[in-house]
Amino acid sequence: MLNEPIPGIFEYDSFSSALAKGIAMTHQNIRQSAHSFSMMFKRRTLNGIGGPIAIFSQTFKMAKTGIRGLLQLLGSLSVGLAVLNFVPIAPLDGGRWFFLTVEAIIRRPLHEKVKDYIIIASLALFALLFLVLSYRDFMRLLGY
Repeated sequence: MLNEPIPGIFEYDSFSSALAKGIAMTHQNIRQSAHSFSMMFKRRTLNGIGGPIAIFSQTFKMAKTGIRGLLQLLGSLSVGLAVLNFVPIAPLDGGRWFFLTVEAIIRRPLHEKVKDYIIIASLALFALLFLVLSYRDFMRLLGY
């Protein structure tokens, strides 16, 4: 039969079982993403961190293994990007929360020039990180 379960590859779950597994996997991905991101700052190294080229490459590799692996990778990437979005860097949502928290503490709005400088500096650092990771990914693909 076409829709027969294949243990370890294609299995049927009840709705509640599938929901529980999905929540558990998402929780695990959140913890792993947060841990990886925090270790990048604690160790002050980019080792083990991939950029857009590495993500693209891994996506193609997982697509060749089958739909299950590809969907798991895409789910992990989505959760990782959601965790990254909460980092208090101005271009991200976490940066907005940072500004709101600072303004709540000082009980007045930040001067617009100060916000602009923080946003520009954050964007510059974000762009630099993007370029460095892309360069490292490209060199890794070339075997260096």
